[in-house]
Amino acid sequence: MLTALVCVMACASTPPGKTLRRTPQRAAENMYVAGRGETLESIAKKFDISLAALKKANNLTRDEVTEGQRLAIPKAASGSFLPPNGKGEEPAAGKMRGRPRVKALVPSGPAPRLGETLVWPVSGGSVSSGFGSRRNGKHDGIDITAKEGTKINAACAGTVIFSGWGPSGYGFIVVIKHSEELVTVYAHNKKNLVERGEKVAQGQPIALVGRSGRAETTHCHFEVRVNRVAYDPMEYLK
Repeated sequence: MLTALVCVMACASTPPGKTLRRTPQRAAENMYVAGRGETLESIAKKFDISLAALKKANNLTRDEVTEGQRLAIPKAASGSFLPPNGKGEEPAAGKMRGRPRVKALVPSGPAPRLGETLVWPVSGGSVSSGFGSRRNGKHDGIDITAKEGTKINAACAGTVIFSGWGPSGYGFIVVIKHSEELVTVYAHNKKNLVERGEKVAQGQPIALVGRSGRAETTHCHFEVRVNRVAYDPMEYLK
């Protein structure tokens, strides 16, 4: 579950063929990436919230959840990470009430070492917003500026576990699983070039830079998650 990827303010872009539905500005919330064998019920218990609240927060009508699916975990504080509605479409607008308190997935120590080496997903860009706290909440990744249409490349070889329109203002996103522990996220894309289940090589183009979702400028929002916890990508990029 993409637990903390919901962090950029701005106007929403509309995916091709879709009518724009404006969603009210939300307080920061945790995002979680579903793991293998997890269910909505088990995730709700993990965060001590009701199943109904979890479904409502993600505009879900069924109880099923798939590996790699990003879920918004209702909360009025920090957080943001992977969640899609599973259809690759803009999620329907909906009010979120009665947000219960939940545990934030935050690093409890230094960034863990990885066996994989990550390369920059966008060449020649500069970091416009770093990892950590900012005025509208916790930023679980970095924003790399680039011209619209610039290729976004896989930071490491892996398997695409989500490609489509994500929730909470992320716009078009690609989520890649590199190992049982490591997942990377690429958001606000203009267009995704890969599909779920596709195996990708390090440096392979997976999307084009855009400003979909709530992005105010064209950039690639990039996250590194180890055991579902977001760590500063700068600790791993070479």
